[in-house]
Amino acid sequence: MNFFRYKILLQLTLISLSIGGTAYADSPDSVSQVELPAQTIIGAKEKKDNAAYHDGNDYKEPAYSRLSIPESSKASTEMITHEQIERMHPHSVLEILQRAMGINYTYQGVKVRETLQDRGGDNLGLIIDGSYIVYSQQARGMLSNLPVSMIESITIVRDSTILTLGPIEAFKSPTGAPNQGFVVIKTLKSAQKTRQLSLSTGNFSTNGQSIHIGDKTDNGLSYDFAFAHKNFGGKSNWNNGYDYNAVLAKIGKTTKTTSNELSLYYNDGSSESQMGFVRGSTSVIADPNYVAAYDPVKAAILGYNFYKHWSNGSTTGFSLNYNKLDGRFTAKHNGIMNNTTGKIFADEYNQEDESVYEGSLWHTWQTKNSVTKIGMQALKWKSPKGAIYFYGYGPFDEQIYSAYASYQQKAGRKLTWDSAVRIDRHHVTDSTEKYSGAGDNPKRIHDEWLGSAKSIALGAAYQADNTYKLFARTSYTETPPNSYIVGDKVVGGKHKPDFSAKFDDDKRLKYEIGVTANYTPAFNTSLTGFYYDIQNDKSAVKQGIDVNGNSAASAVDSYTTYTQSNVTRKGLELSFHGMLNQYLSYNTAYTYFTAGSDASSALVPHSQYTMSLMYDKDTYSGALSVLHVGTFKNALTDTTNVGNFTTLNASISKRINSNLTVSIFGDNITNQHYATNHRDVDRPDFTGAVKGYWYDAGALYGVQLDYSF
Repeated sequence: MNFFRYKILLQLTLISLSIGGTAYADSPDSVSQVELPAQTIIGAKEKKDNAAYHDGNDYKEPAYSRLSIPESSKASTEMITHEQIERMHPHSVLEILQRAMGINYTYQGVKVRETLQDRGGDNLGLIIDGSYIVYSQQARGMLSNLPVSMIESITIVRDSTILTLGPIEAFKSPTGAPNQGFVVIKTLKSAQKTRQLSLSTGNFSTNGQSIHIGDKTDNGLSYDFAFAHKNFGGKSNWNNGYDYNAVLAKIGKTTKTTSNELSLYYNDGSSESQMGFVRGSTSVIADPNYVAAYDPVKAAILGYNFYKHWSNGSTTGFSLNYNKLDGRFTAKHNGIMNNTTGKIFADEYNQEDESVYEGSLWHTWQTKNSVTKIGMQALKWKSPKGAIYFYGYGPFDEQIYSAYASYQQKAGRKLTWDSAVRIDRHHVTDSTEKYSGAGDNPKRIHDEWLGSAKSIALGAAYQADNTYKLFARTSYTETPPNSYIVGDKVVGGKHKPDFSAKFDDDKRLKYEIGVTANYTPAFNTSLTGFYYDIQNDKSAVKQGIDVNGNSAASAVDSYTTYTQSNVTRKGLELSFHGMLNQYLSYNTAYTYFTAGSDASSALVPHSQYTMSLMYDKDTYSGALSVLHVGTFKNALTDTTNVGNFTTLNASISKRINSNLTVSIFGDNITNQHYATNHRDVDRPDFTGAVKGYWYDAGALYGVQLDYSF
């Protein structure tokens, strides 16, 4: 991307920020609860409290919030509500996200845990109750153990113009790939008196209990307390069980001029690390003597949010957040011999303790037709001993300092446009190259600025008539890679590490265009097309090789080599949804992606679709959902396909009386042993679960009692 196009986008944004109106709204109350007045009255809507589909229009975040989204982003934003989660009875947050449009979810096996990617491989930032979570190995474990009973909503914000939510720079992205969007999770917050108790049990020795007590009083005081416990014994001999105890506490006070909220989430659990299977087998563990687990898996998230509503639509926001993730990876070899040294492998005990300190300050000016926002954010990530996968190579101490500005303007009755700019400065106080996967004796990095990540964006939403709404967005992003990733060179037909390779900034120009159409309550549709022009995209070429290009004898001698190339990604997201009658709603979504002839195109399924039905009549309710994922590879270094599966989930509930509901549910009820990960790398020192698949355990069934008191 040449500098001229970036300069033009920057000038347009600066101009837009300078022409905002100055006529204030009458009072803070008149602008504090909505984004902007509706453009026009569109076609008949679904009954949203019973719909299988929710987009950004249902994302009720006030315009003065740092987490609000512009009008042009709402059509491509997907929201899963607490009611939908109750209907689906998912066993984890990751299962919910797996069924979101265009999300590629993979279960990675032993040390490297679950991954989430969007639109062909881009990173997704994670925000829980306003707290930015570094998406590390520990964060993945924390997300796996986050009780679904404690979730108010999950929102996937996936487009080019989201620049106020969090950094585009990612702490643990050595290639410099930016955050494409964010997964925003909100935990329970009562709008009225709530007293709820749930008990559940299922196959694989599954048992769970949860309780939620909360209220919101007339004087603006609110509080919530929730506790959840779950134990999943796992399939016999699969080493895939987990358990946790989680606590959530919130207290808040809202007046006409101020708003305060203090929240705490704490989780203490464990999670076994399922081993892979010998190629072609679905019943025999590759090496049952190698048993690994994350025990414990702990998480604490503490947040404070404060708003001050000044006169005439002027609001200042301030937040302090802290999250701490702590875990211990253990691997017992039970007599397995090192083929290289002839000695018995020693058991592994790798501990990671990482924390994020976050502070944000921003101000919002709202008029009847515009929203202007400026803000600053500071993030500090610390890991004293290093990441679990590379334990002992700490400490890590890094910071990101950010500044941003956004502007949204309603122009006439039909058009709303927006613009935003953000700069992230990444500083390393003390760190190492090791977490990028490079070598035995990594160099230390002290007091080094890794460069600036810059992004600028423009968007527009146009209500053509009562049926059709058009939207378009574009953005340009530059993000620097870490200076120490290792290149790849071919010598005598063999790939070897190239320590002299230089890598350029990742530069991305993104275009999105789409339409929503609300024809009847029974039939509505949305279509988004996206096109990404990426220069200097980094991708791994070889994993697990030594300095001579041979298979590494051990992890400490292992290198991951990278190369960069120009890539064009494109795809579409299509959904149909509506209320077939007052009792039955549906949603179907289809995603297509390709990166042309680039090798990275094989790393995600080119096609994926989901279908869901939700039913609610009298004392009965239920849900049915289908997920299909196409074929893909989980690594460029692998020659074997994964994916290509279809799963079916179902649930039915009966309200016995006004207080008691009984539910029966099943996940993957057709018992598909599909795989999203295959390892095709040999370790000369270890005869174990290296070549093989990580299969899904199959059908999960259960029953749940919900009691209100």
